[in-house]
Formats: sequence, structure tokens, C-alpha cells
Amino acid sequence: MQTGSEARASFDNRGFNGVSVVADIDSQGSYIGDTVVEASSSERYPVYTGEHLSPSGVIWGIYVNDGAFYASPLAIGENAVNKNVIVTEADVVTQYDAMKNEFSDFTVQECLNDGVAVLKVDRIDLATLDAYTAEQIGAL
Repeated sequence: MQTGSEARASFDNRGFNGVSVVADIDSQGSYIGDTVVEASSSERYPVYTGEHLSPSGVIWGIYVNDGAFYASPLAIGENAVNKNVIVTEADVVTQYDAMKNEFSDFTVQECLNDGVAVLKVDRIDLATLDAYTAEQIGAL
């Protein structure tokens, strides 16, 4: 698990400067509510999240699970995205199960079989997410 400081630096290195980074589950798997992660934090959390509003109006959820970045469009303007979409850099998507306090890996094919639209990219960063238009996301 990354420290809060490491996670905050990872967000910044990908262009998400100023994005509020939040953790809501502690290292034992207990729900702690939304806890803003400071740049100097030495606390370790299994999952870090942030949100980014792109110029085209897509609200992105950005997730770091055990150091791996994922993103998902949460809304387009005021309309929720009604399909599960995940943007990933890897062939394996890692999800955190708070009930079991463990990570599970799913192949992209398993995600597709479950009806999740998967967009594989070289790098999840500000420029990559901003390149997707509301129309592209809405058409998935």
C-alpha cells in the first residue's frame, strides 16, 4: 500500500495537481469516511480517489489501487453515466473489496464479459482523460 504522500505525488505527476485526493477505508479495511489525504501523509490506505472535471464536461473518478491507476466517467454534465466504463493502463484490473480487505484481479476480458466497457490506454493522466469528449463517453 502506498502512503498518502506517495499517492498525492502520483496524482500530481500525472497532471492532477489540485485534485482533492481522498481515502475512505483504512489499512484494516474499516470505513473511515472521506479523509482528505495531505501531501505529507505517512498513513497508508488501500485505495485513493479523486475527481476531475474535463473541459468537455465529463466528471471522472480517478482511483489508485495498490499503486495502479484507473479512471471511470461518473457523469456528463448533470447526467450520470449509466454504463460501467473503466479506463485502465493494464491488462488486469485490480479492484479492492472492503468487506474482505483484499485486492482481486480481473482480466480485461472478464470485465467485458460482465458488461463493463474497458478503454485501455498507455497512461492515465490529465491529457488522456481530457481527450475523451462527452460524445465519445456517451456513445460507449
